[in-house]
Amino acid sequence: MSVREDKVNLIITINGDKARHELTSLDKEARQLKQEMNGLNKESLEYTEKSKRLTEVQARMKELRSEIG
Repeated sequence: MSVREDKVNLIITINGDKARHELTSLDKEARQLKQEMNGLNKESLEYTEKSKRLTEVQARMKELRSEIG
């Protein structure tokens, strides 16, 4: 009789805690970006970079919300 040994990496998310934590962090980042953008010239490079990051953050937040339900 042979013995089989498998190694498995397992991540257990209970009640979406990991996703909720990431969502909270992203929400804080989005608020910070919006606040920083308020004082910038809309044609500046810094504004453009922050706007791009904000779009990425909002897209990820949307993904997480659909995962959580």
